[in-house]
Amino acid sequence: MRNKKKPPVVSDEAGTTVLDIENLSLGNLIANQDFTLEIIDTPEILLANLSEFSGQPVKGIIEKCQILRIHGKTEIQKKIYALDDTVLIGFAEGAPYITSPVSGIDPGRNLVKTQNSIYALIGEPGVGEPPLPLLLHISYALNSWGMGPLLGTRLNVFY
Repeated sequence: MRNKKKPPVVSDEAGTTVLDIENLSLGNLIANQDFTLEIIDTPEILLANLSEFSGQPVKGIIEKCQILRIHGKTEIQKKIYALDDTVLIGFAEGAPYITSPVSGIDPGRNLVKTQNSIYALIGEPGVGEPPLPLLLHISYALNSWGMGPLLGTRLNVFY
């Protein structure tokens, strides 16, 4: 009889379970309750920035794209930490991907402009809670952007 594999967990120094990887979600990815990570299912927040990006090259293609909002709950947090950004998460060439903050959208051509690049969005968008590979990549990105300690990311992911 085979032993069932225990789900991966992250424990503190005392051995107390801090995070159960199997049950990882946007809701428990960060510990600081003054901030939220949320998926925006309707792109009205982006449609306020309608524009065309004529003559600019497309950097890449993102599949199963979702809009992730990194949100400070108070105005002072938004101003001090510049945390009220929307980024895109999805898969580029099969690997988890996250963009810099979104600055515009061209829905007629399925293009999104970020602070750094332009991306083509293909296929159906992602729906609901992001899959585990994207959650791990979000944690990696928040830490690599220097936001991990502020947000209290519960997981340090290294590539």
